[in-house]
Amino acid sequence: MRFLTVSMILVVLTLLITARFLGAQDEFSSVQSYVVQKGDSAASIARKFYGKPALGPKLWLANQNLVAHPKRLTVGDTIYIFSESTLNAGGKNSVSLPLL
Repeated sequence: MRFLTVSMILVVLTLLITARFLGAQDEFSSVQSYVVQKGDSAASIARKFYGKPALGPKLWLANQNLVAHPKRLTVGDTIYIFSESTLNAGGKNSVSLPLL
């Protein structure tokens, strides 16, 4: 009986940890990377991916810890394009990728 109880606890813990990990992955399932090109700005990238240059500041805020120079985008920087709903929700102050 004790073995069964311990086994059940281990199964439940495993399921909880797995669900937590999968939840973190879901947040990033629609994220794509983008390499900054010559002439790009946060507004122009937002226009390209969202059709809304006004999302540029939110896109910048979500990625500013990933770029070479914290005050500007540089050709070759890789940034992440989150879903528009994620940007608008304000859930991203900066990118923190899930641990694998």
